[in-house]
Amino acid sequence: DYCFEGCISLTQINIPINATKIGVYAFSKTSITTVTITNKIKQISYDAFANCKQLVSVFIPENVTSIGTEAFISCERLKTINIPPGITIIRGSTFRYCYRLNQLFLPQSIEIIETYAFAHSGISSINLPEKITKIDSYLFYNCTKLSEIIIPKNVVKIYDNSFRYCKSLKKVISGELITTIGSYAFDNCNSLTRVDLYSDVTSINKNSFSNCPNLVFRLVAGSYSEEYAKTNNIDYTFLFEVATINVKIINDSDISGMKIILKNVMTNAENTIIASNSTNIYTIKGLLMDDIYNLSLLNNLTAFWGVISHVSTI
Repeated sequence: DYCFEGCISLTQINIPINATKIGVYAFSKTSITTVTITNKIKQISYDAFANCKQLVSVFIPENVTSIGTEAFISCERLKTINIPPGITIIRGSTFRYCYRLNQLFLPQSIEIIETYAFAHSGISSINLPEKITKIDSYLFYNCTKLSEIIIPKNVVKIYDNSFRYCKSLKKVISGELITTIGSYAFDNCNSLTRVDLYSDVTSINKNSFSNCPNLVFRLVAGSYSEEYAKTNNIDYTFLFEVATINVKIINDSDISGMKIILKNVMTNAENTIIASNSTNIYTIKGLLMDDIYNLSLLNNLTAFWGVISHVSTI
């Protein structure tokens, strides 16, 4: 540990072939430009190469199974680094302030990416492994070159500030299992024009998409996300082909004030209209083509009226 920390005149290193670990702050604040990790190294400790301002490229062999927190933080000139397939966790702030790190390929072995891992970096494109289940807070904070992100299918939550100030981010393609989007998650993503939201979304903070003037949601008709978009004046279109139908209620009784509910049997999304005594024809929009719907009236009790299947346009 700390063996060469602060040796600002050190520009080259030869790691002994029998070494199995690179210690804490081992080469921090040196002037090395390239690093080739030897094959017997299994662990790169935290802050091992922190603040190596001249470091441009790093090769990590497959034997390495652990890279510590802040291992390459503030390596401002770092352009090229590989992550071997044995790595399962990208620790917090590992590549924070790596301004010139433009692209990074992450192996599918990775299960967790911790907070601030890529914050303030030069990342413009990255693949996120399928095993991760959350986008941690501040993960891509102020990544001003990031232009598009595909959220893996197993992610259920996007945490606070995760993409805040990603001013070049244009498109977010999300998985279908996302339930929660935290506060300021996409705040000040000025170029953001598309975010896909599926029916499992049940919570979006009121500030999640603040200062995104060009944003258009692509969402599921009748979902929580549609109500959120309406409440927060966000434009939206539908992920699936939709239709509009007219429903005619034939009943001699006064049904004014009752709820006319059309429920999608497959997604449980509901379209609700309050009945009036001035008409018996009601227009319902945003229905999914070819889905099946239950039609009911609701007062104190539910009266089942029928099934509408294979919706088509009027």
